[in-house]
Amino acid sequence: MLHWDDELERRMRAELARREAWEKPLREEIHKLQLEVWRLKQLVQHLQKDKEALHWQVREYLLGQAFPEKELLWAKRVLEEAWLELSLMGSERASEVSQLIHHLERIWNARNPRRSISKPPPPEP
Repeated sequence: MLHWDDELERRMRAELARREAWEKPLREEIHKLQLEVWRLKQLVQHLQKDKEALHWQVREYLLGQAFPEKELLWAKRVLEEAWLELSLMGSERASEVSQLIHHLERIWNARNPRRSISKPPPPEP
């Protein structure tokens, strides 16, 4: 009396095994593709950070070319005053001006490197 149930169960197990065998490579491929998507997202994030850094390096270079030393200090003072006014007004542009001031300071420091404490001053001729 249970013969047909046994036969049905056997057929269902065979069908499930066949479906499992068919789906397994698909699941593995999906997993590989998900890992590749994650890796590419990480790469895009790193490239965006590199692009931003290069953008600021180019900006610093161009600012350094545009402003000789006296004008660089003058521009920095003007930007600091503008930053203060923008900050007091609560403007969102204050952070951009602050970044620009920071880059002008980097240019100034690159032009006028500080002497290291560990290195003695060069001998006078």
